[in-house]
Formats: sequence, structure tokens, C-alpha cells
Amino acid sequence: MSAAASLKRRFAVMVAVNVLCALVAIGAIFGYVARDVAALGPVFVAAVGAGVAAQVWFIVAFARAGAAAKTVKV
Repeated sequence: MSAAASLKRRFAVMVAVNVLCALVAIGAIFGYVARDVAALGPVFVAAVGAGVAAQVWFIVAFARAGAAAKTVKV
């Protein structure tokens, strides 16, 4: 698989994970504030953390692909 194809796949996975995490976080914050369910506070924090982790996962792959492209000898 080429580097560009790999990055496209990782980007699609990152977007899907971020959408899922955003939906979970919205539901958790609604339940925490409107329904007064205190157990949903950590769920909100975990969802935000997972979304950030997915973005870091993509950025690290992007940086590695850029570094690999610079070291290719012609």
C-alpha cells in the first residue's frame, strides 16, 4: 500500500472515530447536565480523550510519511 493510500485510510478512520466520539460526548454531557447522571462525567472525558488520541494517531502517521519522503534518495 502506498503512503498516500495509507494516509487516506487513516484519515477516514480518524474522521469516523471523531464523529463517534463527538456523538458519545454530546450524549454524555446531555445526560450529565440535563438528566443529572453523575456517572456520565467520566464518559464525556473519555470520549474527548479518545477523539484527541485519534487525531494524534493520524498526525504521527502524517509526520512519519513526511519524514520518510525526505529520506528517499533519488
